[in-house]
Amino acid sequence: MATSTSVDSRETVTSAAPQPVDSVVAQERHSESFQGEKKPLQFWLVFLAVCLTVFLSALDVTSVGTALPTIIAALRGTDYIWVGTAYALSSTAFLPASGSLSDIFGRRPIMLGAVVMFAAGSAVCGAANTMNMLIVGRSIQGVGGGGILALTEIIVADIVSLRERGKYIGIIGAVWAIASVLGPLIGGALASSGNWRWLFYLNLPLSAISFTLVFFFLRLKTPQGNLRSKLRRMDWTGNFIIAGSTTAILIALAWGGVVYSWSSWHVLVPLLVGFVGMGIFGIFEWLLAGETAIVPIRLMNNWTSVSGYFTTMVHGAIVTLVTYYLPSYFQGVKGANAIISGLELFGTALTIAPCAIVTGIWTEKTGKYVIQNVLAWVFIIVGEGVYTTVDARSSIVKAIALQVVPAVGFGMLYAATTFATLAPLRVEDNARALGFFTFARQFGQTIGVTIGTTILQNSLKTKLPASFLSQFSSGVEISYSIIPSIKFLPEPLRSQVKDAYAKSTKNIWVANIILGGIGLLLALLMRDVALRVETDENWDLSSAQRVAVGDEGEGEKKKSGGGEDVEAGIGEKTARSATAPTPATS
Repeated sequence: MATSTSVDSRETVTSAAPQPVDSVVAQERHSESFQGEKKPLQFWLVFLAVCLTVFLSALDVTSVGTALPTIIAALRGTDYIWVGTAYALSSTAFLPASGSLSDIFGRRPIMLGAVVMFAAGSAVCGAANTMNMLIVGRSIQGVGGGGILALTEIIVADIVSLRERGKYIGIIGAVWAIASVLGPLIGGALASSGNWRWLFYLNLPLSAISFTLVFFFLRLKTPQGNLRSKLRRMDWTGNFIIAGSTTAILIALAWGGVVYSWSSWHVLVPLLVGFVGMGIFGIFEWLLAGETAIVPIRLMNNWTSVSGYFTTMVHGAIVTLVTYYLPSYFQGVKGANAIISGLELFGTALTIAPCAIVTGIWTEKTGKYVIQNVLAWVFIIVGEGVYTTVDARSSIVKAIALQVVPAVGFGMLYAATTFATLAPLRVEDNARALGFFTFARQFGQTIGVTIGTTILQNSLKTKLPASFLSQFSSGVEISYSIIPSIKFLPEPLRSQVKDAYAKSTKNIWVANIILGGIGLLLALLMRDVALRVETDENWDLSSAQRVAVGDEGEGEKKKSGGGEDVEAGIGEKTARSATAPTPATS
């Protein structure tokens, strides 16, 4: 007689015949042996290559952000927002295609291409003698940096099952955090000594090492077929729509309240075009694109994955608001130079890594991830709320120490959102799912930059003394342009400007509280789904010794002993199976 069971006591599932006790015990023992399996040398060499590329990308992002006021002053520029937005815009526009590109052409060629683009962009930035040249270089860098981040996620998913991925996600998070600590120090030191160009030139030898490691050790399958057949499998229409829509939205956000008023047609038209384009992209992908779709509808057929994508986007926005605008607080209000402002971000940087690692291990041990996501948002909301008490008269100790509480949440989410997004999906969809996942995070980061600049710019216009504000022409981004001049102001004007700057940055932390509330509501939509212990045999390390992927790029994943434990689609109340998947034998 069939019995009705449930998945983690969360959802009702379809009836299924109970398994014999001996079979269940055997599956559990098999899973334990899989988890404890010793990794071969090739695995660690591939993982080292992945970690180095992550370090390379993170070091650039964090070091350049700290040094931007110095760089802009050296190039006599005023358009700070485009230096950050150009990088984020180009990487964001490329990211949705990264998953399908890696499926069609293979992981290694796309990763190598991303490293080359990143190095080329770095060379252009290092040689820049105008702001326009710097922005072009950052755009090229962005394509490479976006590819690096997406392929990192995809490759780790290829070689490590979701159930045992926790510690590896934690390690990558630690690598990112270490780079985040070193980046502001390196950026500050080089900027303060007038050698800011070496921020970009240092990427060249690191890129060469990364390229070599990926070339020699990342030996996964290369799909068969000639160039023409592979190009036919690309979703060119979908790529064009999403890239154009993303660009339109980000341009509108960059202009809004800074170059043009929010009611100006210069802002409203591209904003409207962008969001309409996003809707058209969704319709096209889910109804017309078929098997070539960048984002197949099956990636969005459950609330848990949808929540994972959106919480990742909100998380990206909040972290960017903190890492970009805390240094500006320390420089504008506390008079710190680039090096010191980097050191004063340690409360955030040193907290994220251990929290990511602990969360990854916690998830791996328990197989649960919802509670981690919910707790992370609680830490962020409370922490950002407490941080609104920091003002112009607060001590440096207070400003550093209070960073820890929200940073706990930041670190937890770096691990937890990945599990929520992937758990309900098939392993064959890893590449496309993670390409879109990374797009969501990068899109959120880009929105974070533009939100922060808009808030700071508009707040300063209302709070700065009129006599000081009149020195700057209309359209100038005063949020960063005024920082170098503050220390030379006479009293009481200097104190008035610092107080205005502190109150303006406080509005950014208030925005983070609102975003945190949105993230918490989204996290409450998640459900715990059993974490898979199998990998896709099209792309795991053992695939390098098997026949190449066929021209269609399809193959079977390692078979599980039980059914597919996948969360039900949106609005449904049943799961597809009551049996957790079991790993295939090696």
